[in-house]
Amino acid sequence: YEFCWICMKNWRTHANCNTFTSKDGDDPSDGTMADSKRELERYLHHYERYQAHNMAQQVAEKAKQKFIDDKLGNQSSPNAFLKDAHDQLVECRRVLKYTFSFAYLNMTDASNDVEKRTFEYH
Repeated sequence: YEFCWICMKNWRTHANCNTFTSKDGDDPSDGTMADSKRELERYLHHYERYQAHNMAQQVAEKAKQKFIDDKLGNQSSPNAFLKDAHDQLVECRRVLKYTFSFAYLNMTDASNDVEKRTFEYH
């Protein structure tokens, strides 16, 4: 069974869960209260994804440490290149985590539509 680890829905019927859509519709001119609610929803959308990648980074760091302790120890091993692979995984998780901070601050509704769709598609 394949699933999206963010929204936990079936991957085969999965729609892009990285796309922010307001629950009340897309009319930003409903008033101050609606604008505030929409901005809070947008913040939560990006924060939840930031946190998901943060947790994944922590899991990767623990897996790396367990690998070093269990497999490598103090001696060099033919599997030492796997430590570099674990380092790269932790670094990739860190980069993914901060893409959502970047998106929140730089990709508003008035942003370049092509850049926004490219980011949301990943």
